[in-house]
Amino acid sequence: MERGALTFEELLHLPLGPLDEAAAEWDTQVRRLGDMKNAADGMRRHTQRANWAGENANVTVPFVRDQAEQFDAAQTQARTFRDLCRDGHRILKYHKDELVELVEVTARELGVHVRASGEVTADLDGLDGDTRRERQDAVTAVSERIRRVLNRAADADAEIARALRSAMGTDPDRFSPVRYETVNEAELAHRDVATVVDLLRRTDLDAGGMTYAAYLLDQYKDDPVFAERLALELGPEGVAEFWAATAANRPLGAEREEWETAAAALQTGLGATLGTATLSETAAMERWERDLVALGDQRIGDATGPYGFQVTSALMRSGEWDSDLLLDYGENLLAFEQGTGRDPSNVWHMVDGTMLNFPSEHDAGLDPVVGFLQALGQSPDAATAFFAAPDDFDPTAAISRKNEEDEERSLREHREMLNDNLFYLASEREWWSREPGAPSDGPVDASLSEALLAAGTGYQAGADPQHAMAQTSTSAESAAVMEQVMHLYGTLDPTLLQQSPELGRNLGIMAGMYIPDINYWASTDSEVQRGLYPDTYESPRGEWLGNGRESTIRFLTTLGQNAEAHEAMTKAQQLYTLDNLDRFPPVDEDSTTKGIDSLRTAATVRGILDFGRVDAIITEYGEESAAAQQRMSQMAGWAKSGTGSFISAGIGAGAGLAAASLSGPAVVIVPVAAGVGGGFLAEYFNQGYDEMFQAEGTSRQEVNDSTSDYHIAGSREVAALRDAYLGSVEEGDVEASDQYMMAEGMEDVYQYGTGLGESHGN
Repeated sequence: MERGALTFEELLHLPLGPLDEAAAEWDTQVRRLGDMKNAADGMRRHTQRANWAGENANVTVPFVRDQAEQFDAAQTQARTFRDLCRDGHRILKYHKDELVELVEVTARELGVHVRASGEVTADLDGLDGDTRRERQDAVTAVSERIRRVLNRAADADAEIARALRSAMGTDPDRFSPVRYETVNEAELAHRDVATVVDLLRRTDLDAGGMTYAAYLLDQYKDDPVFAERLALELGPEGVAEFWAATAANRPLGAEREEWETAAAALQTGLGATLGTATLSETAAMERWERDLVALGDQRIGDATGPYGFQVTSALMRSGEWDSDLLLDYGENLLAFEQGTGRDPSNVWHMVDGTMLNFPSEHDAGLDPVVGFLQALGQSPDAATAFFAAPDDFDPTAAISRKNEEDEERSLREHREMLNDNLFYLASEREWWSREPGAPSDGPVDASLSEALLAAGTGYQAGADPQHAMAQTSTSAESAAVMEQVMHLYGTLDPTLLQQSPELGRNLGIMAGMYIPDINYWASTDSEVQRGLYPDTYESPRGEWLGNGRESTIRFLTTLGQNAEAHEAMTKAQQLYTLDNLDRFPPVDEDSTTKGIDSLRTAATVRGILDFGRVDAIITEYGEESAAAQQRMSQMAGWAKSGTGSFISAGIGAGAGLAAASLSGPAVVIVPVAAGVGGGFLAEYFNQGYDEMFQAEGTSRQEVNDSTSDYHIAGSREVAALRDAYLGSVEEGDVEASDQYMMAEGMEDVYQYGTGLGESHGN
């Protein structure tokens, strides 16, 4: 064990006052940082509620949020320093007191003397033989006890110093959020990382060894000092060799299930810990990351082993990895894959049955692009940069179809306008099934939609609702990703989503964050009319997506064709409309006009979405089939309560967020007006709308599930919301009556929306 040179005199006269004063100073800092943290939290709340737009919103809001988080980390680090100083003071005082008692009490009782240098002596003159031997034994015993005290004190001194260094963290420019309450906790982390390193240098770990290593990794996955030491001790090549060798030892008999469960836990823990290590900005970790990328095109183990890209991507599936590393890694990965000139399955498939992901039943982990995209899904900044729009991208461009040659030229020009990574992964790449066994053609993997969702909204796929609400936001850069997605899936190739239906839910959730933009473009084909009431569909970013009306309608129709995307967007539209009705109650002409316009736009969007879904069902099952009727009865509508929904106020600039649970483990998040959330939204969250729709006789379960009947049910739901909105209008109010007449044709507006869906906005 590392031990400092602590002498007898140093310990005996050790000045503990400075350490006690340091603890007191850190305690003062904890209180001061608490006050500053409260102020920062207040600033964050004010910033989020401020009606800022453009660069002020895109730059200032994230900056203030980041600084507020730094105050959290600063206070945590100050607490750690305070507690380590207190505990260090206690430990050193204990050892000093031990020594003082030996010198002043024990030595005297035994008749020996301890000199200033620590040497133990005894006056043996005039003593008989037995007493002389007793004094000599006492000299030896006290000397040995002093030696042991000094050793323990030196060990403690080294541990205290190591704990304080660990509390410093690894990033010189940011506070460390690691929390150690005692020196022993920090020392335990130091010992545990050595234990894990020893375990991961073995290639014969059984399920028990993997489970123990996974347990330790899970305990320290957020500790940057632990993570960096682990990464540097093993090195990129050591990590890759360990995982490749471990995966190759997968048993095939009765032990396989237990082994794969343990391997899955270890894969998750190791990936998360390495991800934490990459967040460090030390020179050593920067070299480590460069070496990791360089390892990508190398075989691991022997000439038939997996590529470094495959092994690394298997571990990237968990944790949050450094954005710059992900960008460098991803560009090199795709360049290598495309540079081979072969189909990806031929590049990555391994005929020897190798598996790198566990449990392996549904995903052998051989496609490194899947693991990389999952990593992007947990790193929104990297995802946004990876799919950044080229400077010459035009979201309003339409495909020219004068003749076949003209159409091909136009399609080629559109492809060249898109981000190369996006178009390759969504349209050009030959994907294959992830299951073990011989490769077979498959749809685009859902991990692409996870990465796009993070890129366009900051929403991390699979995050719990509260975490998703805290992280979700949009910016000019993320909006540019959304514009490309709308253009690609709605205009350039509307069949892409049909070919890869598993992408639907995340694309629908992604669109939900841009529901103000979508409503703005869907509201009318008149630019003049859209300009009359710009605040009706106000964007938290201060500007709307640039796709335009026709592109937006085409994208909505495409989303409507997918069941999960239809559900997400239908819920998003309902939440957004309810919030707008709260913002614009029928109290005067201006407010009522905006409320009615919101209703009409909602009816239009709902009609477009419903047309897309019904059309897809009929195309697949036939209009009169029992299967078609069953699918239509399962379509999402507005006659649903907001079970599992909630509001989190003040997330974006000038807006809050509302969320609604979907049928699976996900939520759709929608920008709403900060501080609203009463009235219609409150009733929705309190499940009042099922009763309202049922009272109007508009529940979809009460009508036949043919195409026409479904559209009748949809239009009735829109009309029911209209009636609820105008229910507070006093009889005889002329202006309000005029507005009511404007709203009377809401069913026709819904049918107008279905017509737009049928014509794809043309």
